[in-house]
Amino acid sequence: ANWTYQGVFYDGGPTNYFNMECPGIFQFGSKYYLIFSDQSISSEKTKLMHYRVSNSLNGPWSMPSGSGRIDGNAFYAAKAAPDKYGDAYIFGWCFRRSGGTD
Repeated sequence: ANWTYQGVFYDGGPTNYFNMECPGIFQFGSKYYLIFSDQSISSEKTKLMHYRVSNSLNGPWSMPSGSGRIDGNAFYAAKAAPDKYGDAYIFGWCFRRSGGTD
């Protein structure tokens, strides 16, 4: 019912994403991970999962060395879930299949 604006949480940094869709945050070890989908308007083939890393839940968030992406094209809208053994799993929707069926 009551909330206070605390500023922008993350704005994409130097990469200005059209829409950072389906965001999620989870802790794995001592690091926090922010995951989100890039809902590009330019091509259906460029929907990608990205991640950023921080030492704090409140950032700042940095792109790891490399692409900062999870998997390849069409791995989309992922969520993360830990198990009781300390492992984390990331699962999502791969909307490209042979024959064009999902």
